[in-house]
Amino acid sequence: MSSAKKKSYLLKEVFKIGAHIISNPGKNDPYWNFSLLSDIEKKLGIRSAWFFLPEDQKHIDSYYKLTDKKISELIRFLMNEGHEIGLHGTVRSHHSFESLVKIKKELVSVTGQDSSGIRQHRLMWKHPDTALFHEKAGFVYDTTLGFAGHEGFRNSYCHPFRLFDFEKERMLSYWEIPLNVMESTLFDYRYLDFGDALKAID
Repeated sequence: MSSAKKKSYLLKEVFKIGAHIISNPGKNDPYWNFSLLSDIEKKLGIRSAWFFLPEDQKHIDSYYKLTDKKISELIRFLMNEGHEIGLHGTVRSHHSFESLVKIKKELVSVTGQDSSGIRQHRLMWKHPDTALFHEKAGFVYDTTLGFAGHEGFRNSYCHPFRLFDFEKERMLSYWEIPLNVMESTLFDYRYLDFGDALKAID
């Protein structure tokens, strides 16, 4: 995308947000639409996995704790609706086992469930450390391995598979579920409109 087209796209997005704020003063956050999304999924007969990113490094990770009342109530709502809750690992947790264990404990304290999936924030990965940390922490699966800048399969494989520990010559015990496409890849990295985004996904 050309620089001029990119600027035009970003300007349109800023105006959209501004128009919403001006036309809906005092209204609820338009992105806090979990009930609507859950209702849509019920009609379609599907359920999502929701990955929650805890607070850690300022301006890098989230601005909330998983134990905050609003967030913990949302997690319980989604669980009651039949959705899966997973961990969106902080930036630090991809290279620090201690950080990973700490945030997993925070999630377990809210969900009451020890087994869950994980996806690392910003798709950050330090191989093989991150994979070994995930296994040691007891995750059932990871879904980090994809591209930030483009849709497609990072490992050239579209089905769940087990990563390999070359040092110990064994398959890891948890599953890797390939990441196909991320919405920010389409709109924040590639600046596609909805039509082109659908073509890219197809």
